[in-house]
Amino acid sequence: MRILTLLLIVGGLAAPGAAQDAPCVDAYETAVAVKERLFAGGQTPQQLRDFQRRVKSRLEECGDLRSLWDVRLQLAKELKDTVDQGVVEKRYPSAPQADPVRRGAFDPTSPIGKRWALLVGTNTFEFKRELNVKDLEYAEADLKLFADVATNRLGFSEVEVLAGARFTLDQWRAAIARLRVKVEENDLVVVYVLSHGKPTKADRNNTSFILTHASRGGETGIYTTSIQVIDMVQELSRELRAQRVIIVIDACFSGDAISGQKDYGGHPAPYLLEAFTRGSGRAVIAAARADQLSWELPAKKQGAFAYCFGKVTTASATLGETFAAVSRCVSAEVGPEHEQNPVLFASEGARAIKLGNQP
Repeated sequence: MRILTLLLIVGGLAAPGAAQDAPCVDAYETAVAVKERLFAGGQTPQQLRDFQRRVKSRLEECGDLRSLWDVRLQLAKELKDTVDQGVVEKRYPSAPQADPVRRGAFDPTSPIGKRWALLVGTNTFEFKRELNVKDLEYAEADLKLFADVATNRLGFSEVEVLAGARFTLDQWRAAIARLRVKVEENDLVVVYVLSHGKPTKADRNNTSFILTHASRGGETGIYTTSIQVIDMVQELSRELRAQRVIIVIDACFSGDAISGQKDYGGHPAPYLLEAFTRGSGRAVIAAARADQLSWELPAKKQGAFAYCFGKVTTASATLGETFAAVSRCVSAEVGPEHEQNPVLFASEGARAIKLGNQP
């Protein structure tokens, strides 16, 4: 079984050089934590003002941390605090004002252009003693199986695999950059992640990470070498032109990528993943519920989820149909002595997405 928690998903930015000092480490953690909560939304004006005070306090300790100034600017805009917005823009006149990619109205019946897959994971961790994790057995075999199904059965024309030592933060960000440039509006993008992770409950500022092959431990190591869930979700939401984007997370407790809300079955659900699916044509599949392990099948030399995906997926089925079939298969394969129930979070129209290129 995969024994550690995995948390979603992409593009963790390294802390700047200034953040190596203790006050700046705390300031950087504050920037990430507040950014996560702002992305999820739902704050009251009082909560936003509390965030603003917290951010200003951290800037007194570490005034050169650009990411914290960016969060302060976002808070000023949310609060319509023109005075504080002016303070930030005076400090950083060129503060980024990027708007999300503009897409047309989502039509789930429109034909899909290209099908893209980015598949990432590793069996081994270069600094596993620092991280206190064990190597995995079948993550890379699962990636290979998923790539084979995507290419030869579903008709994906663009499949990139970052496995083992190739799965680093730099390689991940380069892959996202390529998708950002090449993907078009009518395309389908699937991102499949297999690794250990650091859950929110294990971090003092409730920040989630996916470990790469080269992830380091320690106060700053995680931040500078691992994938931050908030950045992955924001990048896939903001930067890709594709109207259809699916994230698959295959690891123990993956339904608890970021806990806080409930899915429709009443089980804990990650609020950042829920926020991701607010946009049309977006879906997230977690291989197991928040309170479950993601089991491996030694006799098959595969993880249960990947094995079942390979066994039941057809080129003519929708995402909803595929998920239902995979879920039944996983339950049967792990047997009555174990429990593993995949979870699907899907936005409007996403269940009807055709994974394959057959009618």
